Order: sequence, then structure tokens, then C-alpha cells
Amino acid sequence: MRAENVYLTIRGTFAFCGYTAWVTSAIYHLDVAGLDALQMVLIGTVLELSVFVFEIPTGVVADFKSRRLSVLLGYGVIGAGFVMWSLWPSFLPILLAQVVWGAGYTLTSGAQDAWLADEVGEERMTAVLLRGTQVDQALSFAGIFASVLLATIRPDLAIRVAGLVLLALALFLWRYMPETGFRPAGEDDHRTWRKMRDTLARGITAGRRSPLLRVVLLLNLFAGLASEGIDRLWEMHLLTNFDLPRLSGWNNPMLLGAVHGVAMLITLIAAEGLRRRAAGLDHRGTVALLVAFQVVVIGGMLAFALAGGVALAVTAFVVVTVARRLASPIFQGWINRGLDPRARATVLSTVNQMDAFGQVAGGPALGHLATRYGLRVAMVTVAVLLAPTVGLYGVAASRPVGGATDDDRPGRRS
Repeated sequence: MRAENVYLTIRGTFAFCGYTAWVTSAIYHLDVAGLDALQMVLIGTVLELSVFVFEIPTGVVADFKSRRLSVLLGYGVIGAGFVMWSLWPSFLPILLAQVVWGAGYTLTSGAQDAWLADEVGEERMTAVLLRGTQVDQALSFAGIFASVLLATIRPDLAIRVAGLVLLALALFLWRYMPETGFRPAGEDDHRTWRKMRDTLARGITAGRRSPLLRVVLLLNLFAGLASEGIDRLWEMHLLTNFDLPRLSGWNNPMLLGAVHGVAMLITLIAAEGLRRRAAGLDHRGTVALLVAFQVVVIGGMLAFALAGGVALAVTAFVVVTVARRLASPIFQGWINRGLDPRARATVLSTVNQMDAFGQVAGGPALGHLATRYGLRVAMVTVAVLLAPTVGLYGVAASRPVGGATDDDRPGRRS
């Protein structure tokens, strides 16, 4: 199959499976596994810690061996982790399942974007990523409905079905996923460990020497510090601090699913117009767009935290969700510009590792704030943590694009 169509299949399937598993996972954790609030936070922390630990080694494998192989193995491992997650409803087995599927995620994270750049080219990548966001949102709708339907039968069934579908996706990729643009790093060197060492060194050196990549690493660190507060505490904030309207026959999962659905619908519509405009933006224009999205997220989180009524709170959270989802493909396309193809997956894995590190550090701290001082304080703290990223984007606008190093800037050559 064409690489673009395979990528869209991956995005759509993973979106469907992700929402099928996640929308009602809180019901599984609370009602079936009997987890408390601290254990809920630790599940996320262990997941992100596994991503942090495995990110660099799996990125090296993708650059050295095969990005196609890394991606298809990754979705197989994620699927296995989901199935494990659903089979043993107690704290320690659920933690182990997070480690497994976190390791699978790292096999896909840098490798998938690097594979796409190799196959479709850097020029077309942003447009394809935005089209992927549209497919992602459309299939996420189906995932929400599937999650509610399956969880009504049995709370663990939604997670298990999602895992089985991901295992099927891995088989599909083994049969249909192309790899024509990949050239293994150092393929003339026949000593395996030396090649892996050299590839890892290229990724670390690129991150250390490139002024823009240094800024990108800090951006992902702050995003990671704040993201757990958004992703894991928003439902609790909405359910605890507001009286949600009760509709005939609706329960809390359905109401929260409706919030997800509205955000997805808006993202799906907005992504089409953004896709047409963003592809032609240069470096500074892309940074300006990312700054605008970040300002919207910060303002939206403050409104969500301090809202006195449910209508304003829901509206603010929908705005935050849409801005984050639209910004993500723009950010991914932006950081791919000009990277050394030999170490692309390793550099992207390093960037993702900073996000994971931020989540590991920020998640428990925000959870402690929420427990001790209240959820509103935690939400305000999220906005405060994101504030420095606006200044970092300003610094990024003046830096050389992609993987250019300090020595590549004007005035540094003799």
C-alpha cells in the first residue's frame, strides 16, 4: 500500500483502540480493580517512566535496523499490554501492563514519524500529519461509542477488544507496510554494537549542538510537566467541583464522552482549514502559529480552573483540547525539518523522552497539589507551568531550523 494510506490506517486504528480502552478505563480501575486515587496517579507515572526508560534504545533500533519493523512490533506490544491490562484487575498486574504497552509505544513514537518522513518527504509531511489528525478524530468518535457499549456489558471488555484490534493491526502492517526510503545508519559498518553506539551518539550530539533542538527539548519538558494535570485530573475536576446536568438515561461516562465528542468534531472541522494553510508556512510562521495555540491553552486552563459554572468549565476544556490536538501535528512537522535522516528516529525519541521525563516528575506533584490544596489549585499550576513555553517559542523563532548546529549559524565559519 501507499505509505500515506498505511499511515492513515495506523492513526485511525490506534485512535479507535485508544478511545475504546481509555474512555471507560476509570470505571474499570475504580469499580473492578478497586484502585484509590494515589494508585490511579501511579499508573500514569509508571507508564511514562517506562516510556522514559525505553525511548532512546528503541529509537536507536529504529535507525539501525528498520523503522517498519519497529512500528509493527510496537503496535503488537501495545496490543499485548492492553490485553494484560484487562485480564488481571488488580494494582500490580495493571502496573506491569503499563510497562509493557509503554515499551511498545516507544517502538512507534520516533520510528513512526521518521518512517513517514522517509516515505513521503519532509515537504509533504505536515499535510499528511494533519490529514492523519482528521482521521484520528473521526475514528475516535467510533471508539467512544464502542467503549460505552462494551463497558456496559463488562468494564474490562472495552480494553480487551482494543488490545486484540491492535494485535490485528500489527499483522496488517507486517503484510502491507512499505519501506522504500529507509537507509540503515552506518550500513557499511558490519559490527552491530558499534553501529548502534554511533547512531545513539549522533542523536545525542544533534540535540546538544543544535540551538533549536535544545529549545525543543525544553518545550517538551514543560509540556510534560503540565500534561498529566490536564489528562488525568480534568474529569475529577469536572465531576467534583461542578453539578453536571442530568439527562434522562445518561450517566457520567456518557456525559464525559459527549465532551470528548464535541471536542473531536470541532477539531475535525478545524483541521481541514488548518491543513491547507499550515503547509505553506515557513519557520517563523509555524512558530507564530504554535505560540497562538499555546496562549489559547494557557488561557483555557485558567478559565477551566476558575470557572464558577459548568457551562464555562466545559467550554474552556473543549477549547483547550481542540488547541492541543491541532497544535500537535504542526509541532511534529516543525521539529522534523532539516533533521539528519540517519539519526532522525533517535533525535525524535530524545525529544519524546523529555516529555516522558516531565510527566514522571510533574504527575505525582500535581496529584499531591490536587489532594492537599484542591483541584482548582492544580489546574492553575498547569497554566503556570505552560507559561514559560511562550518565551521559549520566541527564542525558537530566532534559531536555525531543524538540525542546524551552532557552527552553522552566520558568523561562526572562518
